[in-house]
This record gives sequence, C-alpha cells and structure tokens, in this order.
Amino acid sequence: DSGLAAGDLDDDGVAELVVGDADGGLVFALGATPTRAARLLGVAPLPLYTPHTLALVDVSGDELLDLAVTGLDDPRVLISEGDGAGGFRLPHVVEFDAPVDQLGVADLNGDGAPDLVAGTFSEQRVTVRLADP
Repeated sequence: DSGLAAGDLDDDGVAELVVGDADGGLVFALGATPTRAARLLGVAPLPLYTPHTLALVDVSGDELLDLAVTGLDDPRVLISEGDGAGGFRLPHVVEFDAPVDQLGVADLNGDGAPDLVAGTFSEQRVTVRLADP
C-alpha cells in the first residue's frame, strides 16, 4: 500500500497529486508543468511509517490543504500542515485505540472544523475524533 489523493495544494486552480512511498517514510506531492510533465512540489517525511491511506483537507483552519496519513495496521494518523506551495511541515500524531484502515474527514457536528472518522475492519467499527474549533 502507498496511498493516493488529489487536491489543489498551491492555490493555482489545478489539482496536484500526493502519492505515498510503498517502501515507507515519504509522501510525494506532484504537480504538472504546462507541457503536462510531472514536477515534484514537495516531500512529506514520515519517519518509520509506511503510508496506507492519504487524505487532503484543511485540518488547521488556515485555508491550505493539509495531509492526513494512516499506516497499515497502525492506530495513528499523521497530520502534516500544508505550506501552500505543495510542501508539508513535520507531522503531529492523532492516536486512535485500534488500527485505522480507512480515514474520512468531514465536519460532523457543524462547528466548521473537520473531524476525523476512522474505520477499523478487524474490529468492525468506526471511531470519530471531533476537532477543536
């Protein structure tokens, strides 16, 4: 697994891709040149972590897309704030009490802040982490 997500990372009106490294430790942000060739915008370092699911969403409330990453059989979600140019800051960790197999992000309680929804297949359950507005 390595993960894939798309979103406008640099506010140019065109979606970029983020792709996880299946060997672990990195997520690459790729954009396109006018000739449609890929260009590297940034790299998110994820030490000792293999990306599984990637999501792009403004978690920090600064109107820039941030990167949320789950790992295979791992109860942690790593959140790296976007810099507005395709790069990401070092991640902070959100802990769940079971491995996060799938990740969703939505404002579930109407406070304007994105909440994390984690699906755990082995335990057949969903866990919600409400954001601090």
